[in-house]
Amino acid sequence: MAGDLVLTGAVDGQERLMAQVGSVIDGMDASENTKSQYRRELRYFIEWLGGRALHVNTLIEWKNSLRQRSDLSTGSKAKYLSSARTLLRELHRLQIVPVDLSKSAKGFKVSRAHKRPPISEDDIKNVLTFLNSPAKDDDRPRVIVGLMLLQGLRRIEISRLDVEDFDRNARTLKVLGKGCDDYETVDLHPRMVEILAEYIESANLRSGALFPSPKKLGSRLTSNAIW
Repeated sequence: MAGDLVLTGAVDGQERLMAQVGSVIDGMDASENTKSQYRRELRYFIEWLGGRALHVNTLIEWKNSLRQRSDLSTGSKAKYLSSARTLLRELHRLQIVPVDLSKSAKGFKVSRAHKRPPISEDDIKNVLTFLNSPAKDDDRPRVIVGLMLLQGLRRIEISRLDVEDFDRNARTLKVLGKGCDDYETVDLHPRMVEILAEYIESANLRSGALFPSPKKLGSRLTSNAIW
């Protein structure tokens, strides 16, 4: 059934198979981070598939296999199932597989309950005290916390910020949101304007990344580094 992309025992080794799957992922309309995530997660699906050919119940069988895994959280199972579904949908879109095999199984239901205790009043007071404290040699933590608390920005949105996105006179910040292709202009809290201005001046930033990486010249802090 698999046409140009051979997902059966005819493929000599899983590495070659992953390379073929990688060529499909490369052609997707997605960010490089998303493509990298698909490559990591699809390796589990390819290892499970082995030398078996694709058929109408492949996704259901993959879901049943994931359901039996006690070493994976429901969230991880949902990601691995979703990645396999995306691959099967792409194979059909590219006319490599004549039938859309991506619709045969429902997704896992993941609990959205809060997993952390609520922030206490003392926590809030400590954060506000921190934001109102004098500037330090490395003021990045205070600026990052301010952008999260006062402006509600995500880590990835903070990572993408450039010095040019901050307009001190207009008291605004241009933010490239998660999954967005255009910028949104955000009105800044008065204290956030002060903190940002102090940080940019003390760090002697003129252009480029608002939070440059201290380890790699020309790079910016990643979302994980901010965490």
